[in-house]
Amino acid sequence: MLKYDINKRILHMDAKLQVIGWLADTYKKDMFMRTITLLAILLLTAALPAAQLEIAEYYGARSAALSLTYDDGFRHQGAEHVKMMKPYGFKGTFFIVVGQTKDNKPPKEWGNRMSWELLREMHKDGHEIANHSWSHAALKKGVPQDTLDKEVNYAFDVFKQKMGFAPYSFAFPGGSRHKEVPGLAEARHPCVRGHVLTYGGNRWTTDKANAWIDESIAQGKWNVAMIHGIKGGWSHFRNPADFDAHLKYAKSKEDLLWVAPMADVHKYLAQKKAATLKGKVKKSGASFECYVNGLDADTYNVPLTVTIKNAKVKKVTAKAGSKKLPTYLRNGLVCVDVPVTGKPLKVEVSFK
Repeated sequence: MLKYDINKRILHMDAKLQVIGWLADTYKKDMFMRTITLLAILLLTAALPAAQLEIAEYYGARSAALSLTYDDGFRHQGAEHVKMMKPYGFKGTFFIVVGQTKDNKPPKEWGNRMSWELLREMHKDGHEIANHSWSHAALKKGVPQDTLDKEVNYAFDVFKQKMGFAPYSFAFPGGSRHKEVPGLAEARHPCVRGHVLTYGGNRWTTDKANAWIDESIAQGKWNVAMIHGIKGGWSHFRNPADFDAHLKYAKSKEDLLWVAPMADVHKYLAQKKAATLKGKVKKSGASFECYVNGLDADTYNVPLTVTIKNAKVKKVTAKAGSKKLPTYLRNGLVCVDVPVTGKPLKVEVSFK
């Protein structure tokens, strides 16, 4: 449907250009038609699209986003899952049961868990490490307030002490929610995981997951996958090759799909909502100013993609002062990745 609409719009524009050409010929040949012809040409050229500045819905001017999230901090996630994502350049979000890391000697039935040292290494490699409560207790109705506080706030404090930074995201254990927990979690975590797509188990298939990607691209959605394991954990994958095939499919859609940790997608969307963009587009380039207001630049630091529509160029460069900015052409758009600095940033773009 998307391809059909785009082609239809292009054909519609070509038809307008043909009519303008015919009217120009008529203008030369027939004195009586000159006034009418001039008016018609003005009306038709006004209808042609003008170049315009926008902040892309998702980073990289993609149509949709996907976050691969892993629950419970199993040791094989840090080995197998990270290893599987690496060839595709993907980074995930790993929700850790803070009181049950390898260092805390969790119960045997919980299996092998990752250590804080490994988690710190994964963070340095670009993966998000996040809070999945203190003990994985079901936070349902009737849970005492002191238990809620320990599962959310005490876990937050210990996580921050061990990792050296505060967790940005929180996921409810088992998806259970006490009516007070969302507010309690959101008070300290900007991003709280909500609706998820369950990956793994007997009913999961590569074709089904690939269809979820196609649907998200068509509808402009952000999908969040909940994964527990390849070789163990609740609802784990029965065949690791199936998950790898899905990752390969996601990579094949990289011009349309942004695969990134939950924190990165959430930050980008928050920044876009708080951003102000103003400027103008000329034949030789564009000048604009982009500013994200009211957000801490140390936390909200995902570059915003500014796009220029309907600009016919083959090459583009951009600078903010003396600093060169990443530029590229994608999906018919000129794209400039603008850093978030906490103050207005003036950008100059040149077309060739």
